Amino acid sequence: MNKNFLFFWFLSFFIFTSLAGCAPGTSTRTVISTDNLDEMPYTLTVHQAYEAVKTGEVFVLDVREIWEYENGHMPGAVLIPFMEVENRLSEVPTDQHIIVTCRNGNRSAQIAEYLQSNGYTRVHNMQGGILDWKTLNLPIEK
Repeated sequence: MNKNFLFFWFLSFFIFTSLAGCAPGTSTRTVISTDNLDEMPYTLTVHQAYEAVKTGEVFVLDVREIWEYENGHMPGAVLIPFMEVENRLSEVPTDQHIIVTCRNGNRSAQIAEYLQSNGYTRVHNMQGGILDWKTLNLPIEK
C-alpha cells in the first residue's frame, strides 16, 4: 500500500471521528441555572441555550427576517432583523445575558460580535440556530 494513501486514510478517519460529536443533538448537555449564568460560554450549543432560556433570566434576540420568525421561534425571543440591529440597539438590554439566534448561527454570530464591539459583555451566540432547535423538538412559539 502507498504511504500517502494510509496517511490520508488515517487523517480522514481522525477528522471524521472528531467531527462526529458535532452533529445536531450530540452536544454535551450542560445544566445551566440562574446560579451559573455568568459561566456560560460565548458559543452555546442548542442544549445550553435551552437550559438558559428555561431560567427566564436571559434575553433572546432573534435576528432573522419577520417571515422566518413567524414560522416559529424560541419561546420569548424578541425579533430585531439583522439589518435593523444597528438602528434598534437601544432595544437590546445591557443588564442581561443575551442569546443571539438566527436560522443556523451565521447571522447571529455576526450580531453577537457587533454587540460585543458596542460594549455588551454578556453576549452568547447559539450555534446551529433554530434549525438545530427544531431538530431537537424543543419548544417553538408562533
